[in-house]
Amino acid sequence: MYVCAPKYFNTLFMKSPQECQNINEVRECIDTIDSQIIELLAKRFDYVKSIVPFKAKTTDAIIAKERKEQVIKSRRALAEKYELDPDIIEQMYTLLINYFIEQEIKLINAKNV
Repeated sequence: MYVCAPKYFNTLFMKSPQECQNINEVRECIDTIDSQIIELLAKRFDYVKSIVPFKAKTTDAIIAKERKEQVIKSRRALAEKYELDPDIIEQMYTLLINYFIEQEIKLINAKNV
């Protein structure tokens, strides 16, 4: 029997943190969640790639400064809602968004070659 759900199960089937009986159970649950986070980031990247054809092929359109600011503001609010440090979440999302912007630029450049 699994202490925590394997990656193909939803976290709803996992023990709560309070139900874990030892450090290994806690770590197994954390690993399951981390796996799901990575899977969701990959899915997010699929959407980033699919947006490229809809954007103008200019640096300003790719960077989408207003959208980036909107996303950061929204994620900060979510962080506060879930009692996480909004500054850390902003740093994480800034890094993530900048990475995806770089990937969009690579995709556009590859199609223009």
